Amino acid sequence: MKLSKKNVENMAKTESDKLLCSVGLKDAKKIATQVKRNLAAESTRRKNL
Repeated sequence: MKLSKKNVENMAKTESDKLLCSVGLKDAKKIATQVKRNLAAESTRRKNL
């Protein structure tokens, strides 16, 4: 699966929206930021293979 910047952002937003429903707002924002960072790092790693 090819991860474009748009796909990464959409995936991060989807995950953050799910988390907002089940966790406190503050924690969800932190987790969503981490998810976004992880997806971006994974995308970069795949490009370098």
